[in-house]
Parts: sequence; structure tokens; C-alpha cells
Amino acid sequence: MKAESQHDHRPSATAPAARPPALPVYVAYDISDRRRRNCLRRLLLGFGEPVQESVFLCLHTRTSATTPLPFC
Repeated sequence: MKAESQHDHRPSATAPAARPPALPVYVAYDISDRRRRNCLRRLLLGFGEPVQESVFLCLHTRTSATTPLPFC
């Protein structure tokens, strides 16, 4: 008699779709104009977290690559 596995590793119909893997991307900038620098900072806050004053760590996915960026 063959012992049956207690865990079924097949995806179920109710399981949520797997997310695509995110690629960590560092964004660094050196902008002297305060208005443009603050605009870029606000934009990057929507995509990642600040690591230093002008360095962000963003998670790049296939979906974020097709998201249109607003003008500052």
C-alpha cells in the first residue's frame, strides 16, 4: 500500500496568482535645481524607499515598467 502525501503541491483554482519577481534597482541622482530634485524625490517615493539623501532602492517589476510617469 502506497502512503499518500498529506500536502498537495498542485496550484488550486482559488490560489492567488503568483507575483512576478521584483528586481531591486538603485536610483541615484545629482540635481542642483531644488524644485526638480523635490519633484523627482516625490516621484521615487511611490516606487521605493530612500537609502540616502539622493539614493533610492526601488523594486522594478514588469508592471512598474509599463506604468506611465507623471511630469513634475
